[in-house]
Amino acid sequence: MPFVAHRPRIAWAAGFVTAVRLAYLALAALSFVWAPVAHATFDRWDSVWFIRIAEHGYTTPAAAAFFPVFPLVVRAVGWVVRDQLVAGIIVSLVAAAWAAVLLERITRRRLGEPAGRIAVVLFALYPLAFVFTAVYSDALFVLFVLLAVDFAERGRALPAGLAAALAVDTRLLGLALVPALALILRRRSWPLLLVPAALGVWLLYLHEHYGDWLAFSHAERRYWHRGPIGWHTVRTIESQVANLLFHLPSSGALPPWAPLAVSGVVDLVALAVALWLTWVVWKRFGAAYASYSLLTLAIVVAAPSVEQPLESLPRFLLADFPLFVAGAALLESRPRARTVVVVGFAALGAVAAVAFARGVAWIS
Repeated sequence: MPFVAHRPRIAWAAGFVTAVRLAYLALAALSFVWAPVAHATFDRWDSVWFIRIAEHGYTTPAAAAFFPVFPLVVRAVGWVVRDQLVAGIIVSLVAAAWAAVLLERITRRRLGEPAGRIAVVLFALYPLAFVFTAVYSDALFVLFVLLAVDFAERGRALPAGLAAALAVDTRLLGLALVPALALILRRRSWPLLLVPAALGVWLLYLHEHYGDWLAFSHAERRYWHRGPIGWHTVRTIESQVANLLFHLPSSGALPPWAPLAVSGVVDLVALAVALWLTWVVWKRFGAAYASYSLLTLAIVVAAPSVEQPLESLPRFLLADFPLFVAGAALLESRPRARTVVVVGFAALGAVAAVAFARGVAWIS
């Protein structure tokens, strides 16, 4: 039976991601025993907003920045478990496990089984994957993206369009799927009309509820200080790099701007690595995957934060699945480099998970 033959792969991919997340969750809990804090939990920052929307709906203009599918799913699961925080964590864990299964399948189709496992390991240990145990929409979004691509590659156009429609109403980044799926489906791409239709339903709701079709964009600009990219973006990045290179004190405490500058430089390095891997994706896997990666980066960079232009970009790369496929392709025949990357990811991921749970401001 084909399904029985695939069960070990499915169980391994889903189990590995879940085990890693639970291990990091346990590590964060141990850190609270060693160094207690007043408020230690994974319901921070965006989680607070998603839980509030799941419980009470879109009651404030600021809430419009958060797209509706994830809080609706959390609300549905919360009706069963009677706790929105627990529901959000369950949704994230289950979605991440399912996404890992699909990532292994997609990578295996192109590169074989060993590379499929490497892609799952990179995905599970990616340093910003702490959101898979938080009430964040990342896991559900990447699940819809991988479902859409998997359906499209298997010639199932309508389910691919439905998954893409759910993705775009989970995050605007879902728009990056449209060219990729059109290249895969070619003449059977008519179900992709569901994507603008789904986005139109969300905009119609915003118009009826807030009197503003673009309330999500205006909320991002007003409350999260995100706006169109401009010269100030380049100047901010330049200033952060210059501060670290030339203005750090030779002794004594670090200045208050140092953590933000370090975070900005890390974001810039992540962008450079992502662009390089996108070029690898283009060379190895073609225009469909490369267009998705490039558009994902373009959408993120096009609406920078005023204080931190590339804020959250490393986390958004979780949804850029071709980068993990490219990483698996590069590391499959390089065991030493693979060990360095995996160990580095695991160590940084543990630190990031503990920092997020403890409310360290530069983890988001």
